[in-house]
Amino acid sequence: MFGERMVYNKKGEPVNGNFIIYSKDTIKEREGFCINGKPEGEVKVYDLEGHLTIIANFKAGKPDGYTCYYKNDIITSTEKYSDGTFVEVVK
Repeated sequence: MFGERMVYNKKGEPVNGNFIIYSKDTIKEREGFCINGKPEGEVKVYDLEGHLTIIANFKAGKPDGYTCYYKNDIITSTEKYSDGTFVEVVK
């Protein structure tokens, strides 16, 4: 994961505020908060069965802080990012 991310609504406009993206099967895929389409703060990612797989932190649309990977509700690894750039594996 590196670089800037953007989130758009169904009209193609940048999202402002909370967002939830669902799969075709109405299963939650992602949720978080955006400012002018750029993720800000915590973004959660889910697998096709709706289980949490990633919690990533963003600042101005770029990974910034810790990203935790989950399997069966247990953290399997943690990475650190700064301004969109990978820094290190923490765990």
